[in-house]
Amino acid sequence: MLSTQLELLKSSEEILDRYRSFRVASCKIVLRLPRYIPKILMKQIGKKFGVLKRNTFILNKEDEFDVLFNYCFFHHYIDGKNAIDRFALANENTLHSEEKIALSSMRNASFAILGVEKTIRHGGVIVFDFMRQKRELLMDEGFSQSAIKGAMLATTVLRTPEFITTTGAALPLNNLLEKLKPFMENHIEEFNNFDVLKKTNQSKWIGEILKLCFQENASEYIEYRNIG
Repeated sequence: MLSTQLELLKSSEEILDRYRSFRVASCKIVLRLPRYIPKILMKQIGKKFGVLKRNTFILNKEDEFDVLFNYCFFHHYIDGKNAIDRFALANENTLHSEEKIALSSMRNASFAILGVEKTIRHGGVIVFDFMRQKRELLMDEGFSQSAIKGAMLATTVLRTPEFITTTGAALPLNNLLEKLKPFMENHIEEFNNFDVLKKTNQSKWIGEILKLCFQENASEYIEYRNIG
């Protein structure tokens, strides 16, 4: 059983090719998502996270806009549906097979706090998912070239049978661990059962984590750019 688990945590040229195809398909969908969020929503989320001042976004890096959009796409619900759900209702039947696979994964996207254990060949990073207490193979060519053992990040992940990948928007947490610890302890019940929470409760919890990251300028510690 252990050897089988270890085999699943190995990247290869074949997995790298499949990751690249998956990435292209998912990026095509992401480029079409902004029309499925209300124009006022970004400002509402900006106020929620404390980065909108006098109708102007005050951000440290471009990456923070990625995080804001990412939250609006995957974790904000209107009448029980997020932007991905609304996109799927309007477009699912027009997508080709690879895009349908990517869309299915995007509709099941999940928030994660990941710790880097090691990088491996062909774009792989072995990470530990603290929210689900399991080890995963993360595919990300850019991150695999610069990831440092022990680094922690908050991100949204997309899952396939062979690997996980991020949505391209991540915030480092290492400099926030002392402030994050009591927050996690106060939410330990939700933390241990995160995937069975209602989506609206997940959204609230994720929002609190991201708000803390923005307040503490977590993006100042980003040291890589996704090139996938």
